[in-house]
Amino acid sequence: MLAALWLAGSGASRDPDAGDEAPACLARVQVVPPEGFPGQQLVWRLEILRRRHTTRVDWVEPPTFPGFRAEWLPGQPELGGVTLDGVEYIARVEERALFPERTGEIVIAPIRLRCSVPQGPPREASVNATRVRVMALPEQGRPPGFSGLVGSLMVEVAARPIQLALGGSAHLEVTLRGDGNLWDARDPLANPAGLEGSELFPARPQLELEPGVQLAVRRQFDYDVVPNREGRLVIPGLRIPFFDPTQRRYQVATSPALTLEVGPRAPARSTPRPPRPEPDPSAAARGPGWWALLALATAALLAWVWRRRAR
Repeated sequence: MLAALWLAGSGASRDPDAGDEAPACLARVQVVPPEGFPGQQLVWRLEILRRRHTTRVDWVEPPTFPGFRAEWLPGQPELGGVTLDGVEYIARVEERALFPERTGEIVIAPIRLRCSVPQGPPREASVNATRVRVMALPEQGRPPGFSGLVGSLMVEVAARPIQLALGGSAHLEVTLRGDGNLWDARDPLANPAGLEGSELFPARPQLELEPGVQLAVRRQFDYDVVPNREGRLVIPGLRIPFFDPTQRRYQVATSPALTLEVGPRAPARSTPRPPRPEPDPSAAARGPGWWALLALATAALLAWVWRRRAR
């Protein structure tokens, strides 16, 4: 596949010092798709070919992506057996997930690579600047409550426990999954309707990025729900509008309503007092005997002192 793309014309410049000899390395870059919308995930793909005698390929300067939020993607490891113009190369692919942050034409600067060879100074390969066209989101059909989310979107709502006593609390999770700018998602329960019979305590939202062929984005909102009345507490279904760049139209991600069963308050538990220790019968029996001996000894001492004084 890489060889077919290169044979179609890479647009990469060859090493001017290599003469008629095949270059030590080649590079070709593209952005897929070549145009998009703010917040949409685009993939920047750099294809690198190096000859077998080329020992290493490094950046002269790492690429930068002003105007985009850029996240690393694993790309593809080195793969041999790529033939171009009768010369065998080893291919590898570097990728980044790019999310445009503004409209208009955004230019990604040219790229230069340093190709190390066993003998002689390193050679260089370069790729021209890349231009990406970023279009404004359409006004027509924009639903109320749209917050700028672009890309695929799924909503999941879960609570545990779903049966609790008055005075207890349930943990509520709202999870958004997609491939777009979910870090810009608003709190879906910022203005909760239908939760007047409870108190809501939100936690700090969490963001997880999972690199793959594309970047999978997960945003989770956590809450503690404390009911203040018995009966059924219905957490209403959510409706989160987003823009689908593939179909180029607005859609709404939904979740079903969730019901919590709130029972009566649990009775207060009194703390039992520890039982008093039973008196030791043997100690009680020994007590009067010891007191009697002490009294006799005291009386004898007083009598001896009185007689001595009388003498």
